[in-house]
Amino acid sequence: MPAPAKLSARTTVWDMNAIDAWLDAKAAGANPAHAKGAA
Repeated sequence: MPAPAKLSARTTVWDMNAIDAWLDAKAAGANPAHAKGAA
């Protein structure tokens, strides 16, 4: 599955929260690109 573009080896807690939100939105059927917003 594709990951957020900003994912890197330096994953912070904030990044994890953003990824979790992205996955939740994807699971809900939302547009992942839109769910990520301007992160």
